[in-house]
Amino acid sequence: MIEFEQRRRQQLLDEDFYDYFQKILIWERKYVENSIKSIKNPFMEPMIDFYYQQLVLDYTVGKPITDLLPSMETIIKYTNDTIAHVEQHNQKHPDNPKKIIMLSEYFETEKLSNLLGLCILFERQDWFETIVKAVDF
Repeated sequence: MIEFEQRRRQQLLDEDFYDYFQKILIWERKYVENSIKSIKNPFMEPMIDFYYQQLVLDYTVGKPITDLLPSMETIIKYTNDTIAHVEQHNQKHPDNPKKIIMLSEYFETEKLSNLLGLCILFERQDWFETIVKAVDF
């Protein structure tokens, strides 16, 4: 418990809540992963959000920044997958376009600024294009 308290970046985060929220994230992510396995070109926006929440939780609990890179890489991969899905859907259904809302809705702008900041932190400016493209949908 003392090690957890010394490592965390947010003093209001306690170990019991961290464990509880971690279990929920893992369960939800596995549920969605199992649900989309049989879909050829699934809409991956929910997975972006799960990995973003995991990244934020890992940061808050005090994990080293380098340990966040795999989550960020996964977020970018799922963002690219989501863009491809939306482009394909919108070509087939121009009268009923699909949008990516997790980075463009008013209350989601914190995610957008955090992800852009992480692109800079990890020196991956090439990821900017992916994130900006997702916002444009």
